[in-house]
Amino acid sequence: MGFWGNPTFVAQRINANEIAPPVEMPNALWFVGHYLYAMGLDLGSFGVGIFFVISGFVISISLAKTSVGEFAIRRFFRLWPTYLTCFAIMLLSIYATGWFFGRALPFDEFSILVHLLPGLNEIFGVLSLDGISWSLAVELKFYIFAALCAGLLRRADLKVFAVAVAVSAGPYLLWHLYPNRNDLGLFGVRTLWSFVFFGDFLLILMVGVAFQFHYARKIGNGTFCAIVAAMLSIFVAINLLNPIILSTSPVWSYVAAVAVFWACYLLRDYFRATVPTTFLANISYPLYVLHCYAGWCFMRMLVEFGLSSNTIAILYIVVCFAMSWVIHRVIERPSNLFGGELAKKFRLKPYYLAATGTAAA
Repeated sequence: MGFWGNPTFVAQRINANEIAPPVEMPNALWFVGHYLYAMGLDLGSFGVGIFFVISGFVISISLAKTSVGEFAIRRFFRLWPTYLTCFAIMLLSIYATGWFFGRALPFDEFSILVHLLPGLNEIFGVLSLDGISWSLAVELKFYIFAALCAGLLRRADLKVFAVAVAVSAGPYLLWHLYPNRNDLGLFGVRTLWSFVFFGDFLLILMVGVAFQFHYARKIGNGTFCAIVAAMLSIFVAINLLNPIILSTSPVWSYVAAVAVFWACYLLRDYFRATVPTTFLANISYPLYVLHCYAGWCFMRMLVEFGLSSNTIAILYIVVCFAMSWVIHRVIERPSNLFGGELAKKFRLKPYYLAATGTAAA
């Protein structure tokens, strides 16, 4: 939808000439996009919202079974090799597209270097080059937050939600109420903004933690509902009172993501592993990192070959799925196994009695 719906932005991001004349979006995509937009639902924000809730849900389980050192090693090898592979493919795609259209690479070496670890670009004031690394930066910061609050998470201590609110509201209030924040210097202002940005989405991640505590039978229904309501209320209030990060439509899209996750949570006994869902689960991370700008480059070149919009959409999906499967088999799966073996050397003691409960077993 983004490729056909905003051709000027796409051309700028993938270093290509804008499509002229504009190519019509496939009817099925237009129909879905039109009515979802009319309902105020942003699909990108909705998908990221579900990703954040799932992440919050699983982190307590991971920490309960490992030491902090083991957790950090596992998480690093879970994310970084696959991210780096997909980032390299994205760079090559943009370079090739620019070469085809006679354009120079639109960013320098420093911009590339600060993207080798998601989140560094925020501190150095470099815009995201790939359209998705901002969410991985939020994820990495959440890992740090979870590691620092490991004791609270293992005990399913409700104080962890108070800490999360403080981490979210503190930088936000400082950003708006501190009259001389420029006195912090450029690096200080960027660092403060990085905390403001992370704090906003931390509230959605903590909704996932609340689901996990409830799943493990560490909190009752009333406490669970109160925590979810509190996290969402603060999230909505922060963004609607002063929407410096999210506009109105994405805000409600994150709330809708929580609602869908909640519905699936209530119906969890009806979900069973199948070959298609297992395949999608396996390729989900490389597909997430790969699909955006690299996918747009591929689609833009198909336009040059005169293919129809429907054909382009089908080929895009097939090629993205196929490449994601290859990356999963060649990069993601081996790096996960290597990280797991390496992490065992840092295992101090098991933590199985924490917030996993009998339900997780």
